[in-house]
Parts: sequence; structure tokens; C-alpha cells
Amino acid sequence: MYLYERQRVAALGLNPDDAVVWRSDAEQYAPYDIQSVDDDGVSIFIEVKSTTGSDPCAPFDISTAELTQSIRYGDKFRVYRVTDVRSSAPRITRYTNPVALVRAGLATLDVSKARMRFGHESPRTSADGS
Repeated sequence: MYLYERQRVAALGLNPDDAVVWRSDAEQYAPYDIQSVDDDGVSIFIEVKSTTGSDPCAPFDISTAELTQSIRYGDKFRVYRVTDVRSSAPRITRYTNPVALVRAGLATLDVSKARMRFGHESPRTSADGS
């Protein structure tokens, strides 16, 4: 996918050496795989999810860090779903802003352990405990 993304950016007339960074190659636990630019030259963050199956809508695992980045970057966050990876012609389906797709009812998020925490300090409560 990294090479594909470099070709896509070069076709836009941009220098892929400046615009495309393979984050997960340098950082094993990077919260996204590739940093690149969209057709307008605006930074985007790409998480690549691949499968040997042919259905781009099949469920896949997403880490807390990946989901957090998706929330943080909104329309700048993309999932490239690569299907049929063992075939001679893998397919790439691109999804922009997966969290917005969930909100719109066009995707689902199966959360086996939902946990939330605010800030880094203990919360302040009023005298009545609220």
C-alpha cells in the first residue's frame, strides 16, 4: 500500500518523498500506517486493513489507538480496506472518516470493552456528589 500511495501522490504532481510517510514501518504500534496527502494536498492519515476475503465490508479489528486517531482526525482519517490480497489483483476500497460512517448508520462498531476516562486527575465533585 505504501508504494501504491506513493504512485497516487506522484500522479497528483506532488513529490512522494515529501508527502508520503510509512509510519508503521518505523513504529510498530503507530496509530495509523501511512501519512499522506489528499487530492488537494491536505494531510491525511491512512490505516490499512487487509484480508484474503473478497468482502470489503467484513469486520476487522481496530485498535484503541487507531480508533482514537479516527475520532481526532475526522475527514482526514481513512481506512484502506484491501481485499483478495493473495490474488493477482487485490482490490482497495477507501473509507473516509469511519466514525462519521458509524454515526450515519453506514458502519457499525463492535466494542467488547467500552471504557472512558476524563483527563489525568481525579474528577472534582460538588457537595451533593454530582
